Amino acid sequence: MKNLKTLFAITIIATSFTMVSCSKENDAINTDELSSSSESFLKASDFGYNLSSQDSLCINDFALEDLNEVETGALLQMREEELMAQDIYIQLYELYEYRVFDRIAKSEGAHAAAVKSLLDRYEIADPALNHQTGVYSSSAIQTLYDQLMGDAMTSGLDALLVGATIEDVDIFDLKSLLTNGVDNEDITFVFGNLLKGSENHLRAFVRALTSQDATYTPQYISQEYFDLIMSTSGNGKRLGNGGANGNGQGNGQGNGNGQGQGQGQGQGNGNGQGSGNGQG
Repeated sequence: MKNLKTLFAITIIATSFTMVSCSKENDAINTDELSSSSESFLKASDFGYNLSSQDSLCINDFALEDLNEVETGALLQMREEELMAQDIYIQLYELYEYRVFDRIAKSEGAHAAAVKSLLDRYEIADPALNHQTGVYSSSAIQTLYDQLMGDAMTSGLDALLVGATIEDVDIFDLKSLLTNGVDNEDITFVFGNLLKGSENHLRAFVRALTSQDATYTPQYISQEYFDLIMSTSGNGKRLGNGGANGNGQGNGQGNGNGQGQGQGQGQGNGNGQGSGNGQG
């Protein structure tokens, strides 16, 4: 992905949005054919991703504010960026039948529709009017789509890496826009929810890769931010040693061993009360 550095370095001033270079290569993985059991697992599991209320947003309660150039460019960018993700996931689901692609494609469609509602609200022409799969008005997004689809066609594992990369890009762009000129309340509300959705998507793809003994190294967001996303659940709770529900393990005081809950309090299995050391 390092070859995207020159291709996607675009300044906010010039284009109202930014894509950054890939900073790291993904760890080498075995892209041989997956075993039939692995294929069956990938086709059955959504890796904890569920379409949530964050994917359906209402903006009618927000005041209509003036747009600056960055906000106009941001809406045009995110409209096609979300459609690009949906286009790729739909095609990858048809090709590999991994359930995670199908579930997240539906979410990306909701995200694209949320941005479309903002375009309509501000009476901005939709850059994706009469959208055709894989065709975009933004040359940067078009080039990114072509590159990622080419990578994803190599193997199922490469397709999962592409999914993680798309969410990596999406998270970086949303964070950058929200800290570099996007401040209208309705836009920040929608973009903030899209950001949460993309973090959930990234977790799902990383879980899918982990199930195949593969890893993903962030290329756009920092390793620190990536680790933070991976250490929290979809509802923002910090995960402990107990797994996805954020329950840590604690040692009970008394005659039994206690299990620490998310707040660090556990009940002993014996006659005493346990105090858990786990962190939620």
